[in-house]
Amino acid sequence: MKSLLREFDEQAQKAIVVAESLSFDFGHQNVGSEHLLLAILSFSESDLTQKLSEYNIDYKSFKDELIKVVGKGSISNSWFLYTPLLKRIIENATIDCRENKDKEVTLLHLFLALLEEGDGVAIRILMGMNVDIDLLYDEFSTDFVPKKSKNKHKLLIEDFAIDLNQKCLNSEIDPVIGRESEIN
Repeated sequence: MKSLLREFDEQAQKAIVVAESLSFDFGHQNVGSEHLLLAILSFSESDLTQKLSEYNIDYKSFKDELIKVVGKGSISNSWFLYTPLLKRIIENATIDCRENKDKEVTLLHLFLALLEEGDGVAIRILMGMNVDIDLLYDEFSTDFVPKKSKNKHKLLIEDFAIDLNQKCLNSEIDPVIGRESEIN
């Protein structure tokens, strides 16, 4: 996991470290999406958190809701286990960054990957705060993310395979003659 963080900008790296620290402070066994979102919200000067405040999502309200929903634990660990969901969020943020040909993973990449997962404690807490997740995703994916090029990505399978369905639709395949019993 730490090797992936080399592709992160300074704020995104700090968000991961802050998420680990928050998990430790709350006495939680694992570092999850809820800790990541709270860490993202801790960057009060960022454009992302300023925009989230328009949806009444800020550090204090999310933290209060997190404590109310999940509670605090009494176990303290000196090591951090990431939930499978958080691992996917980090990996998806990295993939999105590469696909957009961005230089580094940012807080926005992490936040959008969290929303794209559509599951997890962070999403449930947001829904409990009466936040429309779909509206939030649409807003952030269109306003903040540069438009992807309209060039269709060519898949590797297209180099090695023939799309018989497309050939049939284009009438490029000869009709079958003399095989009525097999076709039936």
